[in-house]
Amino acid sequence: MAPRIFDYANDFETSLSGATSDTSGTSVGATDMPGTDADNEYVFYSGGGERARLDLNANLAADERVTSFNVTMELDINGTSGAFGNGQPDGLSFNLTDQSALPVSSTGNYESGATEGLSVVILPYTWDGLSGNEMQILWDGEVLASTSLGTEGEAQGPETFSIGVDSAGNVTVSWGDDLAVSASIPDDEWATADQSNWDFIIAGRSGGNGGEAYIDGIDLEASVVCFASGTMILTDNAQQAVETLQPGDLVMTRDRGAQPIRWIGSVMLDAATLQDNPNLRPIRIDAGALGNGTPANDLLVSPQHRVLVRSRIAQRMFGTDEVLVAARQLLKLDGVGVAEDLAEVEYVHFLFDRHEVVFSNGAETESLYTGAQAMKSVGPAARAEILSLFPELRDREQAPESARNFPSGRLARKLVARHRQNGKPLVM
Repeated sequence: MAPRIFDYANDFETSLSGATSDTSGTSVGATDMPGTDADNEYVFYSGGGERARLDLNANLAADERVTSFNVTMELDINGTSGAFGNGQPDGLSFNLTDQSALPVSSTGNYESGATEGLSVVILPYTWDGLSGNEMQILWDGEVLASTSLGTEGEAQGPETFSIGVDSAGNVTVSWGDDLAVSASIPDDEWATADQSNWDFIIAGRSGGNGGEAYIDGIDLEASVVCFASGTMILTDNAQQAVETLQPGDLVMTRDRGAQPIRWIGSVMLDAATLQDNPNLRPIRIDAGALGNGTPANDLLVSPQHRVLVRSRIAQRMFGTDEVLVAARQLLKLDGVGVAEDLAEVEYVHFLFDRHEVVFSNGAETESLYTGAQAMKSVGPAARAEILSLFPELRDREQAPESARNFPSGRLARKLVARHRQNGKPLVM
């Protein structure tokens, strides 16, 4: 997978720094809140009937998703009385959602969050028979967890408001020292939700009760992964992003069905490392480049990562119709090339009790092979962890059994050349 970082930091003194603002008037938005310091804040309301909305414009591509993020800001919400309750403004929400799930025209939903994706809402007002006076975490419009705001009132702000979401979908929220709530997004939905057209949106309104709310000093950093990189792995019940897999998860294998992961690890190569070691740059296999619609989406793998070839040509050359070929040996194929456009790359390895063939973006590829070269590539800490799980690897005198034959580099290149010459797909 090839992550990029989306970051947004602003004290709202000079500009919106690429964000978009929609407001009910000139008294809200990036302006100075009366009664605060002389600097600007982003004001959501400072009286009755006001509202504002800030879209951070993460610009997620159709094949991208946010895998984790952290955001902090100073948040103040005050009302017409000193305690949260019926005399208070309607509230404010922080959202990662499809823009159509929180449309600009639907200002009445600003405080209650979006109907799709993740929302963290602060509802100072208490509605008769409805939830209120709470800080809530919602997923697809359903409340996952909440905590009472109590009667903190004006004493609660301005305080640091923070939200963190990790790659497994665990959400933690805090406001000041005394308010905190956490939840986990259910059923791996964080890893599989279609995030096309999603954005970070902060929105709030006061209703008719007056009150004020503003943020200042926002600092957001989000990890965005391009899933065209080939990180969707077929598990026992769904396609799952490779970075969300954990030891014990069941992954579908070609030969033995669902098998538990025994170990998983990753290594991040930054721009400087790739510049100094261009041989470590990933290989991109375009959708369909192997034939018969394989892979289903673009696949990024390390140069030594092996991909299954299944053909009559392989049968004639090796006496078996299936062999595993290192990705760098496929570079003569149309639609296969070195990914020169990536600033950094993260390689993820996972290990079973034995070498297996798994399904990555619909293509059949190998799990981590514990041969000598592969064990060197994972680094000393990961190698020590693997050896603690598989102590028999320390004293072995021969290479472990592989799921399929590994042709030499020369023969693998010859195999690819014969497929090109005959116009035959590498996957029957």
